[in-house]
Amino acid sequence: MGNYLRTLLLVTLLGIAAGAFAQPTPPNENANPEGTNDPIGGGAPIGSGLELMLLLGGAYIGKKWYSTTKEKTTKTK
Repeated sequence: MGNYLRTLLLVTLLGIAAGAFAQPTPPNENANPEGTNDPIGGGAPIGSGLELMLLLGGAYIGKKWYSTTKEKTTKTK
């Protein structure tokens, strides 16, 4: 349990630190007078990629949980 809390604390602190280093986009002064201040990716949506990542992560956790409970039930019988 202590290792789990230590890992959770580490992940939380790294997430907070990543937000602290976020930089705003630089101003578009002379590059293109008609251009906009859009990000480099053109504002591409990341929603479907995030959903796919969460789905695969949930499937992996479910498989691990199923394997662990299956091992526990076979050891007790």
